[in-house]
Amino acid sequence: MKPKKSNQRIQDKNNFEKLLKKYGYKPSNNYIADIWRKVYILFPFILYSKEIAYTYLKKEEPDPFIARLASNVTAIYLLEWIENDPQCRQSLKSFILSPYSSCDENIKRLQGDMDNEQLAKLKRAEKKYSDLIALQNEEAKRNKLPFKRLVYQKNAQDRLYNFIDLRYIDQYSQNKFPRAFHDYLFHKQPPPISKACEQYTELLAEIESLKSCKEAVISYFQLIKYELTHRFVLYGKIAKHRKNQSISKYESLPPYIQIMIFAGAHKKSRHFISHKKIGNSIWLWKYDQFMDALFSSNLSEDRCYRLLEIREAMHTTLKIYNAFYPVKKVHSWTEKDFEDAFDFLINGLEVLDIFTPFDYDSKYKKDYYDCFDTMFKLNSHIVTSKRQRAKRILQEKIHKRVSKKK
Repeated sequence: MKPKKSNQRIQDKNNFEKLLKKYGYKPSNNYIADIWRKVYILFPFILYSKEIAYTYLKKEEPDPFIARLASNVTAIYLLEWIENDPQCRQSLKSFILSPYSSCDENIKRLQGDMDNEQLAKLKRAEKKYSDLIALQNEEAKRNKLPFKRLVYQKNAQDRLYNFIDLRYIDQYSQNKFPRAFHDYLFHKQPPPISKACEQYTELLAEIESLKSCKEAVISYFQLIKYELTHRFVLYGKIAKHRKNQSISKYESLPPYIQIMIFAGAHKKSRHFISHKKIGNSIWLWKYDQFMDALFSSNLSEDRCYRLLEIREAMHTTLKIYNAFYPVKKVHSWTEKDFEDAFDFLINGLEVLDIFTPFDYDSKYKKDYYDCFDTMFKLNSHIVTSKRQRAKRILQEKIHKRVSKKK
C-alpha cells in the first residue's frame, strides 16, 4: 500500500492552518492529531523555561522547525502508548492464529489449529530477542530513559509481548530484517553488513505493499525503535557521504558530531556529564538532507551543543505531556487510531523520507559496505565482546598506518 499525500487545502486562516500548509501535515479532528497539536503548543514554552535562545513563532508565521520537533516527540509518545496498551499484547500462540489482534479477541481464537512449525520458529527467535533486550536495557540505563520494559508475563509458558516486539520476533523467525543485522552484532561468524542492507531494502518494499494500516503502523514503529537503538540507517547514510567525499573509513567522526548524534552514549563526552537525560532515543530526521548540513564547514561545536539543548527540551516536553496524559491511562488503540497514526507517520513524521534505501552506486557497492562496516565498528556505542575485539583490531590498523606515515 503506497501512501499518498493529500492535496486538500485547508480553508481556515488561523496560525495552525498557515503552519500546516507550509509544513505539509494536514491533520483532521482526531485523537492522534490532537496529541501533535498539544505537543506543538507546549514545546516552545519548554525552550523558554530552559533559557534556550530560540526565536519563537511569530503570530503571523508559525515555524515548521517546531512542527518537526513536535512530530518527533509525538512519535515517541505513540510508540510508548502501543507498548503500554493491554489490548496490544499477544502470546506467540495467539499471534499465529490471529496476528495483531486485541487480547479480548485472542481468548476467543486460542482454540484454533496451531502451526507447530511456525511456533517453533517463533520460540527460537524469542531466545534471540533477549539479546536485543539486553542492548536496549543498556541503552536505557546509559541515557536514563525507560527505553525497554520487561516482558509482560501471563504464566511461565504464555508470555505476552506488545505488537512492536512481536513484529521483531516474527521478522527474525522469517529470516528478514533485522535478522542479518542481529547476527552481525552477536554471531561468532557474522554475515557481512551487505546482507543486512539488502534485507533492510526488502523490508521497506514489504511495508509499502501492506494493505492494513494497523500492520503498517506497527511495522514503522518497530523500524523506528530499532533505528533509535542502533542507528543502522544513519550509519549507512554517513558511510555513503564519507565514501563520496573520499574521507578515510578509518577516520573517526569529529568529536562534536559524535556528541550531537550519539550524546549520552559516549561517557567521555563532556556533555554526557551535564546532560545525562539526553540520549539518541528521540532524534529522527531526513538523513539524506541531514548529511550535507552535518558535515558542513559552517557547523560549529557551539551550534551542535545548542541542538543538544533543544533535544533535551524535547525529552522534557515528552515527560510533561506524559504527566498530563499518561500512556498507561489512555484509551486502548482503535482501528481509527491506527488509520490516523498512519496518516501522521506518512505526512507528519515523514517516515518515507527518513527510511530510504541505501542507493549505493552498484560499481562501488563493495567499497560502500566496507566503509559502513568499519564506521559502525569504530563509532557505534553498541558494546559486545565481538565488537570490542573488532574495534581493537581496527585501532591497531590505524596506529600502523599513522606509524608508517611518520
